[in-house]
Amino acid sequence: MAFKDHYQALGVSPSASADAIKRSFRKLAMELHPDKHNNSAAATEKFSRINEAYAVLSDPKKRAEYNYQRYLNHSHYKEKPLARSAEEILLQSSKLAVDIQHRDPLRIDRDILLFRLMEILSDHNLGILEEEKNNAVTTSILQNILASAFHLPFPYAKPLFSKLNALAENDAGNTRLITQFVRQSSQQYFWNRYKIYVALALAALFCFLTYLATKGNQAV
Repeated sequence: MAFKDHYQALGVSPSASADAIKRSFRKLAMELHPDKHNNSAAATEKFSRINEAYAVLSDPKKRAEYNYQRYLNHSHYKEKPLARSAEEILLQSSKLAVDIQHRDPLRIDRDILLFRLMEILSDHNLGILEEEKNNAVTTSILQNILASAFHLPFPYAKPLFSKLNALAENDAGNTRLITQFVRQSSQQYFWNRYKIYVALALAALFCFLTYLATKGNQAV
């Protein structure tokens, strides 16, 4: 049975916000409602399809589960053999970092990126790194992971934090790298989210000061 692409059905990207998904669904539901197409079989099928897609993508838990299945069914995905050494894990993280570096940041599928990072930070891999205790290799892996995770919005990156702390293994330098990443990621997220309000506040302040200056000149 072919895998159903719910994002394609609703005409949105995999990175679409919940509001964008809702808007697209409502628009399509009005356009494709069977009552507007004499209850034709084709219209009924399309209407049913977008309802199914919205039922999944509007529920955060169902969407997360669907995204993982979508990742597993993605054309580029191949089940990988388990790593056998820290060097193999380093190679995995290096390949991902290089891949992400050459992608358009606006076109990165955040869910797939998160899943790939979680694979590198699997319990199996963390166990190998704990057993080998090669600090130089662990630090390189951590740097590759942070370079890739930089493209994830702060809420997306949260599932990585406990894994990253386990990877740091109480190493002061690695812990510092993680702390810096978390701080920068959160600051960037909140800046992007609220910068429009800051800009509006500054514009309002500028207008108010201009008004006061004008009134002062008129009084003179």
